[in-house]
Amino acid sequence: MSQDLHQTPLDSVYRLPIQAWLLGLAGLIPFVVIPLLISIEIISYSQGVFYFKQYSAVILSFLGGILWLNALLERHTQHMLYIAMLPSILGWFAVCFLSHTMALTLLTLSFVSLVFYERRFLLVPKDWVADYSNLRIWLTAIVAASHFVMTLLD
Repeated sequence: MSQDLHQTPLDSVYRLPIQAWLLGLAGLIPFVVIPLLISIEIISYSQGVFYFKQYSAVILSFLGGILWLNALLERHTQHMLYIAMLPSILGWFAVCFLSHTMALTLLTLSFVSLVFYERRFLLVPKDWVADYSNLRIWLTAIVAASHFVMTLLD
């Protein structure tokens, strides 16, 4: 009964720690701000897309790290160790070797593919599944939209 006194209205909505939502949203800042800065001509497209692709590859690598840890903790998902390396490699390849449009396309497809892969294989605490999935879908939708906007700005 004393636990009920310490719960906030947000506790019934979010089972993931609220910090996960807030930090996830904060991670969107470069994805939203860079296209905005380009569109109002504070930075050039070439400068902005350079920063954008690098940040995108870093975040993609971070998501691969989540898979890596999950594969190490859950021994029956060893294929995930191999899949976990793909985001870093694809991000590096996109940044170093592809044209802007091709890089943005590959990065977008990588983010979207990861959401589907996570929904199938990522093991999270049972009471976090819906919230984590919702968080990742919303964040990925905004990230994908930002990548699309960047291709339009070219």
